Amino acid sequence: MREDVTGVLSGLENVTVTQVENGAQALKEASSGDYALLISDVEMPVMNGIQLLRVLRSKFFSRTELPIIMLTQVGQPEHKAPAFADGANDYVTKPVEPLELLAR
Repeated sequence: MREDVTGVLSGLENVTVTQVENGAQALKEASSGDYALLISDVEMPVMNGIQLLRVLRSKFFSRTELPIIMLTQVGQPEHKAPAFADGANDYVTKPVEPLELLAR
């Protein structure tokens, strides 16, 4: 999935994509880098996407400072609502459709 998302975004002009392998690496990278967007899978090793979202929002970034899009295989509202409450800006279901990802 990471490669699919990277492939879609790497085709854009003036976009640099940074990939990480787990939530802890994402936290370290996001909190020390200068990023315009974070896209996180809900299911990741070490620290899942919801945990990452909560830490980023509580310690580093407001909802307007760093937009965060969550990726999930589960598209039902009852699964999305808690992430929105924790600070997600948007959701994209997997498998990712390139046009939808770019639109969001």
